[in-house]
Amino acid sequence: MTNEQLDEFLAEIGRMPLLTHEEELVLLKAVQENGVECDEMKLLEKANMRFVVSLINQYQNRGLTFEELINVATAGLRMAAEHYDFDADNKFIANAVGLMRKQLEQAIAEKAASDEPNNNELEND
Repeated sequence: MTNEQLDEFLAEIGRMPLLTHEEELVLLKAVQENGVECDEMKLLEKANMRFVVSLINQYQNRGLTFEELINVATAGLRMAAEHYDFDADNKFIANAVGLMRKQLEQAIAEKAASDEPNNNELEND
């Protein structure tokens, strides 16, 4: 992603209005009924992308690109939508942050492990 593309992306998500709790609930219900490939999930992702970007800023320079971090965090957001507990009566993003953090930390750990030289290769050199 070029700097220009990044600036455009950040400007676009900055213009996206935040959802009310009631709007979130409607979208979450549709996601749980129709799956994460539905249009409601796309709206939920767009509306929460500024939170995603804010979160991934804490994980930059740890082995994954900005785009990889976005993809991992968005996957966590989708998982959170699929498993949102309507009885919890709290904002969706509050629940999603923990799952997104877990996904990000796991992806970073996996990347670091794959980048380490294999001990057997070192012994054979």
